[in-house]
Amino acid sequence: KNGMDQEGEMLARGAHNLADVIFRQEDGDLIKAEGLVREAIRIRDSLYGSHNISASVTYLLLARILRKLGNFGDETKDLFERSLAICIRNEGPDGVNAAVTNIDVGQFHYELAMTQSIISAKRTQLLLAKSCAEEAIRIETKIHNPTHPSRVAAAAVLSDILSELSTV
Repeated sequence: KNGMDQEGEMLARGAHNLADVIFRQEDGDLIKAEGLVREAIRIRDSLYGSHNISASVTYLLLARILRKLGNFGDETKDLFERSLAICIRNEGPDGVNAAVTNIDVGQFHYELAMTQSIISAKRTQLLLAKSCAEEAIRIETKIHNPTHPSRVAAAAVLSDILSELSTV
């Protein structure tokens, strides 16, 4: 503990950053990362409330971890949507974090679609994914040039979604 405030931003940032490093590792302990990021959320929510941009990036990380764990339930969806709403509220609808989060929300719906056995449910999720990817591309195009890596990555996600959508 080294005299560090156990309820302060430094601890929240450290927990968030360690969780992010674990998440990015190919064989990282996602359960440990989930626990760390939940602690960061608890601290940041108590310090700043649940509408702060710091909370937003932490919600996004938890949603990414849960998605990687194969959890496509309401909690994961709500975390992605909450993060996006905070980004838009803080940066406006054309902010870079709104673009990034739209891609994440789109990937969530795409991956959820791949788990659906009912064609109409799969199509619904793919249409939601398409809408998010198109919004991300719109924002990325406004911010960056067409060959910027973020815009190219968003276009690749949309291409995958459209390809799958053409089969249902």
